[in-house]
Amino acid sequence: MSGGIFDLDNKFNRALSKIVDCVILSILWIVSSVPILTIGASTTALYYTVHKVIMHNRGYVWRDYWAAFISNFKKSTIAWVIMLVFALVFALDINIMRQFFELGEKIGSIYTIFYVFLAVEAVWANYVFSYMARFEDKLRRIFRNTLVMMFVNLIWSLLVLIMFAVACYVVYIFPPVIIIIPAAYMVCLDDVVERVYVKYMTPEQIEEEKERNMEEVKDAK
Repeated sequence: MSGGIFDLDNKFNRALSKIVDCVILSILWIVSSVPILTIGASTTALYYTVHKVIMHNRGYVWRDYWAAFISNFKKSTIAWVIMLVFALVFALDINIMRQFFELGEKIGSIYTIFYVFLAVEAVWANYVFSYMARFEDKLRRIFRNTLVMMFVNLIWSLLVLIMFAVACYVVYIFPPVIIIIPAAYMVCLDDVVERVYVKYMTPEQIEEEKERNMEEVKDAK
C-alpha cells in the first residue's frame, strides 16, 4: 500500500531518518570537538554535512562528515584558534572590569561592552565556519567577506545571535539535548545564512549548484 507507515519513503519515515541523522551528526561533532582545538574543523564539517545530507538529501552522513573534517582541518583550525584567542581576551577583560565595577570604579562599567564584543564574535564565527563549509577561499578573504556580510545583513545576523543564545540556554538547562542540538541548530542556521549567501552568488553559480544537487541525488539512488 503506497504511502502507508511501512512505506520507507513516506513523510514520517523521512522525518525520522533526518532526526536519526541529526543525532548521529551531533555525536560526531561532540566526539571530534573533544580536543578543543578541533572545534573549528568539526563545526565546519557539521555545517557542510547538514547542508548536503539533511537539507539537500545527497551524500552520506559518516562519509561526508569526515571528508569535510579532514579537507578543512588546517584552515578551520587556524580560524578557530584566532577566534578563540579573541574570545579569551574579551572574557578576561570582562572579569577584570567587573571587579573594578564591584569596587565602585566607574571605568568598570565598560565590562558590558566586552559582552557585546563576545556576542558579535559568536555571530561572526557562525558565518566564518558555515562560509568555509560552502565556499573555497583564502582565510583572509573568508574573515573579510563574512565580517561584511554580518554587518550588511544585520537582521539575519541578529536572528543568528538569538538562535545561538537559545541553543546554548537549552543545553544549559537540559544537558541531555546535546545529542541533537548541534545538528538541529545547524539546520536552523542553514535556513538563515543561505539566504545571505545566495545574494553574493552569481546566477551561474546558483544554477550550477542546483544541477549538482540533482545529479548527486540521482547518483545516490
